[in-house]
Amino acid sequence: MSNFTKSIVYSGFVLAAGVIAILAIQSNMTEDGATFATMEPAAGESTIGTLGEAAEGISTSITEASADAMEAAGEMADDAADAMGDAADATAEAAGDAMEATKEAAEEAYEGAKDMAHDAADAVEDATEPAAGAADEAMDGATDAADDAADAMGEAADEAHDMEGASH
Repeated sequence: MSNFTKSIVYSGFVLAAGVIAILAIQSNMTEDGATFATMEPAAGESTIGTLGEAAEGISTSITEASADAMEAAGEMADDAADAMGDAADATAEAAGDAMEATKEAAEEAYEGAKDMAHDAADAVEDATEPAAGAADEAMDGATDAADDAADAMGEAADEAHDMEGASH
């Protein structure tokens, strides 16, 4: 017999033994009174009751657990909303304080710049005052010199005119 044939025969025996075992187990489970719901404990009273009562108890437990979870989720959402509100209030307050500080700093900078401009104008005026006085004096001197020169020229022209008249 070849190995292939031996393998087929062996697989058939294993398959038949498996089917026989499954049928034996099924026939033992379908007998009346063999279900877990009707089994009685070795000592004391049964606390399971019927299968319907067990399902109802599980359903009630699940409902209560989901209600508790929903309540906890609602409380967490309220706490998160409160925390976000507090954070928004703190941020708004900090922004207001920053704006006030910025405004005060700008006012102080403006006042400082204004004072510096006045001081600079006073310094320029103080520096140019002597020069303006000297310029006025120089102008007066130049005007006087021009007047003297004009007078001298006028006198020279008169003398030249007089000499010209005498030579004719």
